[in-house]
This record gives sequence, structure tokens and C-alpha cells, in this order.
Amino acid sequence: MKSQKLMVLASAACLLFGVSGTAMAVDCASGAIEETTVDQIMIDGQSCFVDDVVVLGDVQVLNSEDFTMVSSTVGGSVRVIGGRNAFLVANQVTAGDFTVSNNERAAVLVNIVAGNMGVNNNLKADVKKNGVAINLVCLGNNRLDSFQNQVGGVEDCRRSGINP
Repeated sequence: MKSQKLMVLASAACLLFGVSGTAMAVDCASGAIEETTVDQIMIDGQSCFVDDVVVLGDVQVLNSEDFTMVSSTVGGSVRVIGGRNAFLVANQVTAGDFTVSNNERAAVLVNIVAGNMGVNNNLKADVKKNGVAINLVCLGNNRLDSFQNQVGGVEDCRRSGINP
């Protein structure tokens, strides 16, 4: 009963201050977020498939077993940190940075990023055919396959302990 009252009060506050239902952070309780517009995505410890989503703010993913984001547009930054598999394919980040770090496997393919891209300290990283407006840094990856990235600034991609 108490939790129902709190939910009603929270909903009333959102209506009172003009916050729409899409203007809240979304997690991935259902396992997928598809073909929708959300304010931000915040995931901690959940696996998630994100497809054709418009994110007005940031995407933050921590400790995900499997995270896949495909054909989505992000108005803020993308951070995928400390998981098992991180697959980010054909996404557009219109105003922020893109960071994929400390995952077992990271596949970062054909993304367009208005800021910087960092793909660092992953066990295996594929960084291919991305368009990065500023700098691309992919350092400390145990196994790195990086090629055909278009970078507006500096590209610094090296395997762990190996000079370019």
C-alpha cells in the first residue's frame, strides 16, 4: 500500500512539472528496448538488446553480461563499462563521447560519433569503420583489430604493451 502511494505521488509530481513518460531513465528489465524514444538508458548488471532507439540524453551500461545496441541515435554520451560482451553497431552519437572499456569482448563497428571515442582495456576489441569527429583512442586492449576508421583528430590505437 505504501509503495502504491509513493508511485501515485511520483506520477503526480511528473504531471505537475510537465515531465512526460518518456522523460525518465529506462533500464532493461524486459531484456530489450526497441523502436522508441527515451530520455536516457541506465543499466547496471542486466543484459540488454537496444534496437532503433532515440536516446535524448546518455546511455550508461555497467557490468552487463551481454549488451547490444544497434541503429540507435544518442543525444548525449555512451558509456559501456565492465561487462562481458559489448556490441555497438551502426549507432550515431550526435553530441557526446563514446566509451567502451573493461569488457571481455567489444565490437564497435560503423558508428558515427560527434565527440571522442575510447575503446580501452578490453580483452578483445574490434574497432572498425567508425566515423569519429575528434579523437579515437583504443589502448590497453589485449587483442585489438582496428581499421578503416575515419577520425577528425588523433587516432591512437595500440595493443597492450605494443607500439604502433
